Parts: sequence; structure tokens; C-alpha cells
Amino acid sequence: MLSGLGFYTLNVVVTTIFAVVTICLLVSRPVNRYVFLLGLIGNSTVSYQIYRLSYVGDPQYFIDLGWLAFPLHVFMNTGPGLWMIYCYSIFQEGKRISAWLLAPFALQMLLSVLRPIVLPDFYSNSNLATTPLGLLLGPLPIAMQSVFSLLALFWIIKDWRSDLVEARRFMRIVVVAWVAILYVVTPALELMANIGSGRILNQSTIDNSFAPLMFAFILVVTILRVDNRLLNRTFADKLDLSTVNNQKEVSEKSSESLNDELDLAAVVNLLEQEKVYLEPGLSVADMAKKLAMPQYKLRILINQRLGYRNFNALLHQYRLKDACTLLADPKKRHIPVLTIALTVGYQSIAPFNQAFKDSIGMTPTAYRKQASV
Repeated sequence: MLSGLGFYTLNVVVTTIFAVVTICLLVSRPVNRYVFLLGLIGNSTVSYQIYRLSYVGDPQYFIDLGWLAFPLHVFMNTGPGLWMIYCYSIFQEGKRISAWLLAPFALQMLLSVLRPIVLPDFYSNSNLATTPLGLLLGPLPIAMQSVFSLLALFWIIKDWRSDLVEARRFMRIVVVAWVAILYVVTPALELMANIGSGRILNQSTIDNSFAPLMFAFILVVTILRVDNRLLNRTFADKLDLSTVNNQKEVSEKSSESLNDELDLAAVVNLLEQEKVYLEPGLSVADMAKKLAMPQYKLRILINQRLGYRNFNALLHQYRLKDACTLLADPKKRHIPVLTIALTVGYQSIAPFNQAFKDSIGMTPTAYRKQASV
């Protein structure tokens, strides 16, 4: 169990780490909307660390935040939702944020803002946590935050293997550690403490949950070395295409060192002549094995020379090109859409329909009707 002074010191250290990382992000790319999102997330985390000093730990070390308590409470509750939006935006290729993500986030924020206004004594009066209003304004927003965090983790992990950008693959590890520890473990502990009114878990248990959090972030900062090299590589691949142009010469030199002209020809031949993409469930590992090539080398070739950031995006393009040809052929109108989906390499109709609509802007059936006019 942490002592009051130990808890206070731990919070100061963690808050400082988060603040430094946030400042470095905003300084590195101040006009980038994704970096701005990370800056807001960092602000949420710093607010959370400061706010905790007013209600967790040894009473003799409590800090009266005064009028700052309310804005800090609002800021700290934006974190999980912002992580959900950020992870969906950056790791789901080309997909726009929809209302079904933004609306629950707005509801969660509304409930979180109302809690200190409607139930100012929520933390000091344990009986409030078991009332209908207390459940609505206390555990429910915390549970929603945990769901947002789990969704963020899902989108990070979902296409991990198909991500061709090495820096972004590493960034997924960093984000997983951050989200899992801060926004899944800690809210879950607090939720159990609120529901149990202190009987299931006490606040000292929550204090100790911050030990692995501090360790994780010291590790992250050590790896990043609080500089822009990893950030530049990560955001250049997804967010700032001008940086890609600036790094063109570096990419070409690294490609020459890999002797990738012959390797690139082999990749193109495997795709366009042998049509390897027609193989259902094809992965980067499968394709690398067919080429007798290391996976990392194949990822670099597809990313830097063919211009794809995600292996699934490459497969979709080749498969959908064949699908459009088949759908537009008047001699093949009798062939069911499902058969065409299976023919071009999809394992079921649902992912085919979704990929087709995302890329072409209409369903396969609508495309076939339009082509027949």
C-alpha cells in the first residue's frame, strides 16, 4: 500500500511524464489534427492525475482544488472517448467517424459533467453510489469509458498484422499499453469500488494500480527519448504526405541497399500474373513465404514502392478490380454476387460488400445494375 507521501510523489512523477509527452506532441506538429487529438488526450490524463490528489490517498495529503475541480473533472473524463475516436481515425484506413461513435461519447460527457453538479457529495457519501441517480451519474459513465477503451483496443489490434508501416506498428504497442492500463484497468477498479461502496475494493488498491502505470510510461518515454524521430515516421505515413516527399531520397537509398528492384518485380509478378490475391485468407506471412522473402522486407516494398500502408488495402484493390470486371460482364449476369465474392478471394459476402461499398461507393448489386444500363 502506498503511503500518503508516496502516493503524492507518484502522482507528481506521472503527471510530469504525461505533461512532457503532451508538450512534445504539440510542438512536433501543432497544426496536425491527429496530434492535436493526442494533445487533448494528454491534457485529459494530466487533469486526471491532478484531480486524483483531491480524493484518493492519505487524507493528510488531500489537496483542495477549489474552482479548478470542476474543469479538471470535465477534462479528465474526455480521455477514453478521445482515444476511441483517435484509434478509429488513425488505424481504420480511410473510414470517417460516424454518429454511432460520437453520440455515446457526447452522452458519457454529459453524464460526467452532471455528476459533480447534481451529486457533489458522491465520493464522500457511499450510499449515493447505490441509488438510481447515483448509478446513472457514477458507475454508468465509468462503464461507458471502459467500453470506449475496449473499442480503441479492438481497432488497434484488429489489423495489426496487416499494417505495413513499421513505426505505426510500434505505435500500436505504445497505445495498447497506454489505453489498457489507464483506461481499462483503473476505471474497472474504480467501478468495482463504487458499486461495492468500498467493500469489494478500497481506494488503496486503486492507488497501487498506478505503480505499473508509472513503469509503463517511463518505459515509453525511454523508448521515444522524448524526441520527434519516431513521431515523424509514424505521422508521415498516415497524416503528413509532404513529409513522405521530403523523405523520398532516404527511401530510395534504403531500397537500393535492399536490392529491391528484382524483389519488387517478383512481388508484382506474384500479384498480377499469378494472382496470389485470389487465395482466401492470404496474409503478409503467406506471401513472404511464397517469395522466400523476410516479412519485414516485403512490408517495406509494399509500403514504400507500391504505396500501400495496409496489406488488406492492397488485397482489396486487386480483388475489387476483378470483381468489377465480372460484375460488368453481361455474359456473367447469371453468376450470384456471393460466387463472385468467393471467386476473387473473399471468404464471405459481408466483407466483400463492405469493401466494395467503401471503395466504389455503392453495393455490388447496384454496380452490376448500373453497368448493365
